Amino acid sequence: MSSDHRVLRINNISHSNAGYYECEVFNAFGLSNKKTFQVIVYHPPVISLQIIPHFSKLICSATGKPRPKLTLKRNDTQLLNITEVSEKNFITNTTQWSLVYSMDKSLEQELGLYSCSAVNEHGVQTSFKKLVAKLPPKPKIIRKTDFKSIYKHDASLFIIQTTSNETNELNLSPIVEYKLLVQQINLSTNDTFLNVSEASEQKVRLQRFDRFSFYYSKSGIKISNLVNVKSNQQYKIKVAVSNTIGTSEYSEWYSYLSTHVCGQNIENIFDGLFLMSHENRQQLKHHERDYSCNSLLSTRSNVICVHLLQNECKLKTLTLYDGKNETAPILKRSCNHFVSEICSTTENIYLKYDARREAFGFLANIVAKTLR
Repeated sequence: MSSDHRVLRINNISHSNAGYYECEVFNAFGLSNKKTFQVIVYHPPVISLQIIPHFSKLICSATGKPRPKLTLKRNDTQLLNITEVSEKNFITNTTQWSLVYSMDKSLEQELGLYSCSAVNEHGVQTSFKKLVAKLPPKPKIIRKTDFKSIYKHDASLFIIQTTSNETNELNLSPIVEYKLLVQQINLSTNDTFLNVSEASEQKVRLQRFDRFSFYYSKSGIKISNLVNVKSNQQYKIKVAVSNTIGTSEYSEWYSYLSTHVCGQNIENIFDGLFLMSHENRQQLKHHERDYSCNSLLSTRSNVICVHLLQNECKLKTLTLYDGKNETAPILKRSCNHFVSEICSTTENIYLKYDARREAFGFLANIVAKTLR
């Protein structure tokens, strides 16, 4: 708007500038006149082609001004059994038009190369998706260290797929089962694994609405929802994924420290684990009066970081020492964030918890980080 309010200049015009504008003028006698005019923003189509496998739907969508003409094809043959829908976005001041195709034929008949095209007088855009049925890719087990959610123990271990960047190829063969091999181990002082038990196989059958999450979930699949492990143990875990075509390769072995209870000394922390104050902490039960415990947390060529929720970071009953025992300096804690991180300067943290009253205690996420 100019300084005299006579000129409205719109730079870098976008959808949000479209709409009705009103200009009103006054004279020295107090009389006024006003006029309404419309700004229309014309632009070429912007499209998306997405699949909702849980509901067997394929959706071809586009925005554009004027309204674009949409075409949805499979293997260059136009699909006719489709539903047209539209949706107004009042925030961006745009309308999205969609063609919805219901995949109600057999899996083999629905496979192929799909194209979604949108055209208006300002341009044309086309997007492709190839629907296939093949073995699941080899999975991978990872431990996430962002710890935005710390409420549930062992919630940080996930299965993800290791695939190429072929984002336009989608697997329609639903996942039916996860197969996990779980073996209890001990880690010796020279970093070799000693088998404590034979590897046992655990199979988890999936419900209908979980059968595509492995392919399309950005976060991955939680191991804690699939595998049964005991507290205070070390394991090796690997997983294979089965769909209606067959079973993938097994992942590489993942060395895993299960949730430990305070009072255990934990040596050779190679990745991370959860440490809880008392055995019933995961059921949100109080510990008894006059309860205390100590744990020495150790790693090699790393520092140790303890992640605590804000209310547990403020516990005066919890002390962290930057070393092997209580003679080491106490680690200072800043508890201003939802999740606080307290890191050692050495390869050890000595944790001491001492409470006179019944309480929920603490749940800590322990992370080994490389020395810089």
